[in-house]
Amino acid sequence: MKTEIHTLRMWLIFENERSLIVADAAKNARREFCLPRSLIDRMTKFPKPDEPLTYRPIEFTLPGWKVESAGLWEFVVS
Repeated sequence: MKTEIHTLRMWLIFENERSLIVADAAKNARREFCLPRSLIDRMTKFPKPDEPLTYRPIEFTLPGWKVESAGLWEFVVS
């Protein structure tokens, strides 16, 4: 059985070799999520906006089961 993969657009707050912390908004985020890097096949980082205290926009892939379990459908772009 093939796992469905989705691309999401969110905002990067912090990253290390094992995980990412992403947010639902560029600043003043209401929700933050910690995602394991082991689930991410592809990630693209875009230039950070010039506004102070603004997070960096990113696109990344996640398996469908993780999108479902974390409630991330609103961030799926494909």
